[in-house]
This record gives sequence, structure tokens and C-alpha cells, in this order.
Amino acid sequence: EGGGGGGPHELLEAVSGVLGGADAFCAVAAELSAPLRTLQAEASGLLAAFERAGARRADLLDSWPTASAGAAAGPPGTAAGDDPPPLSVEGAEALAGGVFSAWDAALRVPRNAASRLRCHESRGAVVTAAAAVRRRRAELLIELRAAAAEAVIAIGSLPPKVSVLINALMMILRTGAPTPQTRAGGSLAALLSLLRARPPSDSGHPNDKVVAKLCSLAAAAAVATAVQPAEPTADEPAAAPDTAAKAAAADEAALVARAGEGARIALSSCCARFGGELFDALPALWSQVATPLGAAKSGGTAAGAPSGAGVAGSLALCEALAPRLASSAADQALLLFPRVLATLLGPFGQGNDAGAAAERALAARTVGAFCAAPELQSRAAGELCDAA
Repeated sequence: EGGGGGGPHELLEAVSGVLGGADAFCAVAAELSAPLRTLQAEASGLLAAFERAGARRADLLDSWPTASAGAAAGPPGTAAGDDPPPLSVEGAEALAGGVFSAWDAALRVPRNAASRLRCHESRGAVVTAAAAVRRRRAELLIELRAAAAEAVIAIGSLPPKVSVLINALMMILRTGAPTPQTRAGGSLAALLSLLRARPPSDSGHPNDKVVAKLCSLAAAAAVATAVQPAEPTADEPAAAPDTAAKAAAADEAALVARAGEGARIALSSCCARFGGELFDALPALWSQVATPLGAAKSGGTAAGAPSGAGVAGSLALCEALAPRLASSAADQALLLFPRVLATLLGPFGQGNDAGAAAERALAARTVGAFCAAPELQSRAAGELCDAA
């Protein structure tokens, strides 16, 4: 209120400043000291490799990238004695790029060709170290923006535009480790609660967009498992293994799975915050869960009817939500159980390929989630026995 302590508005301004200046904060973060020291050591190693190959140190240092070639150079203490000036990550990338090419072209053929090979190996080490700095800096940027967003939401006084807050939290949910994901999920649920009082804009209510994105991420993770590419038949020769493609596919699958886990954490936080009012507070969530199952039960194939992936996504949401639903939200979800059961007993997941088997497994897990949920188990188990 008055005086020198600083109220919520002053705090909001300070935290908003962190959000706006996150790039500058991260560029000088203490967490970058170790990877920058490694980068400097590898750059010095590249310089030494060219000296051993016959280049003059003075000539090499004449073209050594300066801090002006990129962002701020490494922290104090990264260079000592006769070591070359410290490099920023951008300067290191210039060193491994055009500067290296010029050094290599000017190098006389050494008596031992292995010397030139060592120069190329040292260049690779610089590239790897620069990538590590960039990766850590990007991680810090994501973490700092999310922490600032969490602080703004905790203050409870939201700015007119909340897209920066939403994007910061969603990025952590997609890419973060479990503990930051849990914090971000709780903050996002709190944000959705604060935003309920806002009227929708011309493009819709922000809560609807956030819920749709969470459901999309959670469903994509399940669909990636449940809908598999067809296996080659006995008459079709198997394609030759592509190690790089397999590695890329594995990396992509890991990203999808991590994003799906983050979305499930956020949805779980919504269950805890809204309790029995979950579907009343977030009507878009009910629509995301119920609509594909309703069209599947009615056999809808008209334009706009969900595909098998839509049904799989709806099942994944039911599986994630069922154990965490309370009171009236559980009663509402129970209305979907006959439709969930129909996916297990009906045409969904029919076939002999691996994809159909995964779909059946997803349907079975969802039925199991209903039967195991504290608020649902007795009634769901009864309906399952009746169906059997």
C-alpha cells in the first residue's frame, strides 16, 4: 500500500522485466561458466593443433574472433596467461567456420598428414562445445521465463495479455524435466482459474485454447503409440535399416512422450484445483473428451467426424483424468464409460497388425482406469460385468 515496501504492482513490474529481458539475463548466467570454460579450452586446443601443424601463432591470432563477432564473451577467468582471448558461442562458431577454413587453406602441407587431421578433430570438438553452450543457454531461457511466469501468476495480478505467460509455461511442459513440469502444471491450472472471469475475445476464450493444446499434446503421445505404421507382410522385403533415421525417430518419439507427460501433469493439476467443478470450469475439456467418443459410438463418418486417432486421443484423456476426478466431475465422466467400453468391444482396434493391437491395449487401459478410479470403480466395474 503506500511507502517503500513495494506492493503487488511493483512486484509485477519487476517480474515482467525479467520476462522481457530473459535473453540478457541468460547471456551472463553463472550456469554458463562451466560450458563456456570447456568451449574456451577446445578453442585453445584448436589453436594449438594448427601451431603443431606448422602455422605461426601470431598469424592465427590475427584472425581470432573478438567479442564483437558475436554476443558477450565468456565470463572473467576463462582466459589466463598466454591463452587466446575468451570467445562467445557465436565467436566460437565463427572460429569453427570461416576462420577455420582460412587457416586450413593457408596451412602448408605438413610433413605428417596426421597433424592436419588433428586440426579437423579439434574443430569438431569446438563445434560440439559451442552446441552445448547454446543448448544450456536455451534451457536457462526456458526455465527463467517459466519461473517469471509462475511468479506473476502467484502474485495474482495478471497483465492484459497473458500469451507470454502461457507460452512460457507450455514450453516447460513440452520440454522440461518432471519437477519443473509439475511446477508449471500447477501454475497453469492457477492461471486458468484466474482467467475464468475474463470475457472471451473475438478469437475465443484463452482457457479454451490452452485446454485444446494440452489435450492435443496428451493425445499425440498416446496416438504415437496406439497408431503404428503397418509392418511389412511376408511377401514384402524388409527395408534396409537406417541407423540415422531410427535415431531421429527415437528422438522425436521421446519429445512427443515428454510433452504428453507434461500435458498430463497439467491436466492432473486442473483436476486438483477445480475438483468436482472441473468440466463446468473448463467446458472445452469436456468437449475434447466426449465428442470423439460420441461420434465413434454413433458410427459417425460424416465430415468432421473424428478419425481413429481422435478416438485414441479421447481414450488417452479419459485414462489420464479418470483416477483424479472428484464428485460431480466423476459422475459426468461415468456417462462416457459405455462409450469407452464400446471401443474395446466394437470396431476400434480391430485387425491383426501391431497398430490395432496397440489400439486395443489403449482401450483396455482406459477401461481399467475407470474401474480402478476411487470415485468410479464400483459403478464402472458393475457396468463391465453387465457387458460381459
